[in-house]
Amino acid sequence: MKILFSDFDGTLAADDKSVTKEDYDALKYLNERGGKFVLCTGRMTESAKRISALLPFKPLIAAFNGGEIIDLESGKEFGLTLLTAKEGEELARFGEENGFVCHLYTDSVLTEKPNEYTENYCKAVLCPPKYLGIKPSEYIKNTGYRTPKVQYAEGREFIEQKIAAVRAKFGARFEIMNIEKTKIDISPKGITKGYALEKICSFFGIDERDAVAVGDDENDIPMIEKAGVGVAVNNAISRLKAVSDYVTTRNNGGAVAEVIYKYF
Repeated sequence: MKILFSDFDGTLAADDKSVTKEDYDALKYLNERGGKFVLCTGRMTESAKRISALLPFKPLIAAFNGGEIIDLESGKEFGLTLLTAKEGEELARFGEENGFVCHLYTDSVLTEKPNEYTENYCKAVLCPPKYLGIKPSEYIKNTGYRTPKVQYAEGREFIEQKIAAVRAKFGARFEIMNIEKTKIDISPKGITKGYALEKICSFFGIDERDAVAVGDDENDIPMIEKAGVGVAVNNAISRLKAVSDYVTTRNNGGAVAEVIYKYF
């Protein structure tokens, strides 16, 4: 195999969001033998860049579930895909009307006002919040701002009650991903981690059959299905395990090392 695509949260990241020495050493082993590594995450680009400091080399990153792809070593950008202002306003307004906290994105997380969901999320992704003082839909209407994705945040029970309605309303026009059961990411149609895998493999002339992808959550399913070998970490959701070629014996923190030594 020639290239590894890995999710971060729940996959490469240990429970405390660190990268274990075991995984660090395995990534170094992969890099020294000419294998490529892509950090493929739903996180914003700035957060993915900060994660890269935990790794033994500068990786390729696919942030926003494939919405922005950058080679940190060369600085090359493979593309940034944004929602139109009209789409962003529509999505934000629906979220606001249905009781969600709505996030837009720059290098910061944009939302109306301080709240526990934004504060916890920003702490986890290592990027600051920016409080707009007005609803995100109004901000987009006033400025024409375009965001890579709109995120709905709330408690787990609330998300479970609302996710079907979100899919029914927007599933035909956008990519809808339920993240960690507490967030819903809404991205432009066709923009997934599977798209990122396809684009990066094509650029480097790598057959997709020579790609390994490893993840744990719903947004990882497109790349798991696209890769030559799709791997679920042991703590992955059942839907992802069902479409994977292999399930690790390890949970997040050590699972990526298991994948590297098995396939590379």
